[in-house]
Amino acid sequence: MKCSIRNRVNISLPSRSRKKAERLTETPESEWVDVFNGIYNATLLEHHIKDLPIHKKDPQYLSLKEITRQAMSFCQAFQVPYEAGFKSYIELGILILTPKFSLYRLKAAGDRIAALNRDILSIADDPTPELTKKMEEAWRDAMLKYAGFRPTISIPSDKYVCLIYAKKDAEELKANYNDWVNAQFEKWSYLKSMPEFSQLYGDNAKLIYKIYIGKESQGDAGYDKIAKSGKKIPLKEDELKALQRQSPVQAGVSGTGSSNNG
Repeated sequence: MKCSIRNRVNISLPSRSRKKAERLTETPESEWVDVFNGIYNATLLEHHIKDLPIHKKDPQYLSLKEITRQAMSFCQAFQVPYEAGFKSYIELGILILTPKFSLYRLKAAGDRIAALNRDILSIADDPTPELTKKMEEAWRDAMLKYAGFRPTISIPSDKYVCLIYAKKDAEELKANYNDWVNAQFEKWSYLKSMPEFSQLYGDNAKLIYKIYIGKESQGDAGYDKIAKSGKKIPLKEDELKALQRQSPVQAGVSGTGSSNNG
């Protein structure tokens, strides 16, 4: 038996209005938006960031709802209570976006906030942080040798996490940290480039190290063949220039230091 629904009204919305309506239906419960809003205002005050309070009739309130939903997903993914997770989410956003922090920029930074939190957890779980610092020093020594300056790496960052992975691989092969890093730099020097941080660890990095250590017995021809076979990754000039613009204190140019492990 077929049935029809009486008094049904079909509403056809313009595409922009339809998207806005869909966004509204996807937002979390209003109580969590209010909780997030309160934590948001308090956290901005703690960090001396000036912003006007957001009320339900304000145009920014829809963005606040979306950010609250993102923050709730963040809390669920990392298994933290909403209130504590909201504060962490906002503070990570401030860390990433300062000095250009704003509500709209925070809305677009969800993936970066989650990635930074993963990096922080990886660093916190590092069983041998003192050895990771030695790997950092080995990288700084290599930068001085191949690039002429000795920059530092911010903590936390995805770059520093790469050093943790590089340390683990070096330990697996019982490699000296300086030898490990120099092997990677030497390989890429054939291409007039320098290794990305993600290229300091992994199976390719292990192979490059083994070839580097054994090249005296194998001859330079074998090393040249492997080095030239890699995919060329051009040096990021903007990143290099940014590092070079650091002050002498930040760049650590006052000495080379020592970073041998074991």
